[in-house]
Amino acid sequence: EYVEALTRAQEPDAEFIMNWGPEDLAFNLEINQAINFGITSERDTAIRELFREDDFRRAVSHALDRDGISQALMRGPFLRAFQGGVAPGSPEFDKESVVYFGYDPDKAMELLAGLGLEDTDGNGILNFTEGPLAGEDVIVGLNTSQDAAETQSVGDQVVAMLAAVGIKANPRPLTSQAGTDVNTSGEWDMRISRVDTMLLPFTNCNNLAPMTPQTPGWHREGSEPRELRDWEVEMVGLVDAYCKSQDPDERKDLLGQYNYLYTLHNYSIGTIIGRKGLALAKRFKNVPGGTPPRMYTWVEDAIMSETIWTPVEEQKEQVRPNTVPVYGE
Repeated sequence: EYVEALTRAQEPDAEFIMNWGPEDLAFNLEINQAINFGITSERDTAIRELFREDDFRRAVSHALDRDGISQALMRGPFLRAFQGGVAPGSPEFDKESVVYFGYDPDKAMELLAGLGLEDTDGNGILNFTEGPLAGEDVIVGLNTSQDAAETQSVGDQVVAMLAAVGIKANPRPLTSQAGTDVNTSGEWDMRISRVDTMLLPFTNCNNLAPMTPQTPGWHREGSEPRELRDWEVEMVGLVDAYCKSQDPDERKDLLGQYNYLYTLHNYSIGTIIGRKGLALAKRFKNVPGGTPPRMYTWVEDAIMSETIWTPVEEQKEQVRPNTVPVYGE
């Protein structure tokens, strides 16, 4: 769709232009780190304890060939590698705050070995070597959405890359309702999520860190208080100060400290990021230049449609003139 839209917009008879927004359309690999929510078995406990290990999440990050994922989905410059955290298109983004763990499968396998994971039966899948799952393969579920084909495409790439370092991820494309149900219950391992709320983080304060029992979605609180790691506690303080501050320089500094912790610990793991495109009819007048497809709201809510007009000589013939739509019959 990106390529088709751009190609058509360049043609002499094109009736529209393409207006590209900032980089904010990310696809993240979220890993469930809740130790007392959504647990139904010893297996769940062992998997969550593994997920809470910094070295495990770092290994997963090293296992991902993000450039390969972006080019597999769409050739060209439309998508690129993304570590996670604050969107590069954010006015408050500081690239120096990003800790990037690039593609390095050898390093990934070294980190996994350091966690005691070893392929003891020679089937290409790492095994737990201690605890209640000793001897069992490391197998996890990876949820994607049937309603968002891109999550499935990203998920398929992630499955292959995790397999290359000895982690078997079973893809689970879910309907919207099924996805809502497992997210609500907390009974999931990993998921691919489309995230576009990190462009203006101050509009999404509660979801940036464990600010409420329900946030973030990959570390929710159960019947007992959460076991927050030291850096999570620090993130809570940074987010609280950031969202209260009215000083632009202070806000950017606080968000930079937050993003450093987020990416250092792979709180959620970015895969790729792109931009949204707005196709705008050339005949429309009085649309503010540079209007992004979405920032605070989608473009149709960001501009007053009553102020848009079209010169008489450029107006199109009405499809259904003198007709009032009637719904519900």
